[in-house]
Amino acid sequence: MDFRTINGPVILALRVSGTFFITVKRDSYVFSWFSVETIYAILFHLATDVVAAVSITPKIRELVESGFDLGLDSFFTLALTWPNFVLPIIGLFSSKPVSRYLNEWKVIEQEFLALAGKSLVFPELKTASRLLPIVTLFVLIPVTVIVISIGRHSVIQAITNAKPILTFNCVATMWQIQAELFTLTYQNYCKNLAKTLHSTGGTNPSVIMRYRLLYLRITSLALSLNRSMNLMTTIAYVILYIDTIIGAYSAIVGLSSKELTASLLYQLFFPLIYCLVINQIYCEAGRRITLAGGEEVAAKISGMRLRFSSASRTEFFRLMDTVYLLSPELRLAGCVKLGRGLTTVSLKIMFSYLVVLFQFRGSLE
Repeated sequence: MDFRTINGPVILALRVSGTFFITVKRDSYVFSWFSVETIYAILFHLATDVVAAVSITPKIRELVESGFDLGLDSFFTLALTWPNFVLPIIGLFSSKPVSRYLNEWKVIEQEFLALAGKSLVFPELKTASRLLPIVTLFVLIPVTVIVISIGRHSVIQAITNAKPILTFNCVATMWQIQAELFTLTYQNYCKNLAKTLHSTGGTNPSVIMRYRLLYLRITSLALSLNRSMNLMTTIAYVILYIDTIIGAYSAIVGLSSKELTASLLYQLFFPLIYCLVINQIYCEAGRRITLAGGEEVAAKISGMRLRFSSASRTEFFRLMDTVYLLSPELRLAGCVKLGRGLTTVSLKIMFSYLVVLFQFRGSLE
């Protein structure tokens, strides 16, 4: 399965959810203001935003009348609802960069074919590429049912709260699929480099130079993924983080009043668990791309002990230097490295914020 086939289901999920307004053509991906996908997404978001605005009006009134502590459940509902008005705008600004990133894969495929003599395919992702988008779309059903069953949310409110989660799921699925694609691409790169170097013409300096340029293009493409997804990923991460703090605070306050309810348990555990899972997907995707394009490629290339001419040896050392110095390091908001350490840091900051909130609450009593 080639790149377009692998990405077909996840692109469809992104279009159905209105996350990115991308038109799929025979030979390219396009963003256009007048495409069917863009018009559908705009109408879809306008309709759901009107429903969201109507559904949260009673919650706002309840929060104003009850006060902050007594209206924490309403405040938590507002925290889940306000992303409905923000995420479509972010998706609109991100659609063109994402389309550009998807189109850049054609250059990698062409150069890989020219060097390796075969197409870049990913049979390992055949099942995952089809199942993940389906899971992304249908996982909202049990979440919505649970929210309705606890008795504090109407059907409209539950569906309204589920729409941002659909966006977060689609972004996470996109990251997961792209991480697998880059991991397998770097593996195929190393495999064919070793095969080429052992062949008769593999020690030609020009061939090694072309492999060095191909590595640079793949790494540049990984950084292009980071840039195109950065705005949506950062906003999604911040929203999830805020909602987790609000949910944890409101649930702990409710538990301290000795009124243990299903609604409080949902507010405490669902945002925390969901945020950790999505955060882990983002971080693991970034870590895998960085590792696959850096340490793993460097280790495999350094183990290729061959007899080179002086010119070929120089080109080979340039290739090694390029891999060591230019690994695809992905960062959130352009400054925070996407890796496993981000989860630990996020939890520490969250608990610090909770301590500050409770100290502030205590000083007002």
